[in-house]
Amino acid sequence: MKFVGADPIYIQIANYIKKLIENNVFSDGSILPSVRDFGMANGVNPNTVARAYDLLIEEGVIVSIPKKGYFVKESEDADKDINELERRIDSLFRDGFTKEDILTALEKRGK
Repeated sequence: MKFVGADPIYIQIANYIKKLIENNVFSDGSILPSVRDFGMANGVNPNTVARAYDLLIEEGVIVSIPKKGYFVKESEDADKDINELERRIDSLFRDGFTKEDILTALEKRGK
C-alpha cells in the first residue's frame, strides 16, 4: 500500500487499518502485523507505524499486549449484535430487498 496525500502518513495508516477492520480483513481479536513487519511490507518507517498503532489504541480500536503484539479490540456484545444486524441488512439489500421491504417486514412482526 502506498501512503500518499495531504494527511500525515500515520493517520493514513490508522485509517487504512480501520478500513481493513470494517471489511473484516481483521476481525475481533485478530493480531495485527508487527510494527516492523507492517513498515517493511509497506515501505514505511516503523516509528510511523508505531505512531499509527498508538493512535488506534487511543481511539479504542486496537489493544497492545506486551510481548504478544497488537490486536483488534473485541467488541462489546451489544456492538457485536449491531454489527451482525448490519451485516444481515446489507445481505438483504444485496439480495434485492428495498428499505421499504425490510420496514414492512418489521412492521408485520409488530416489534
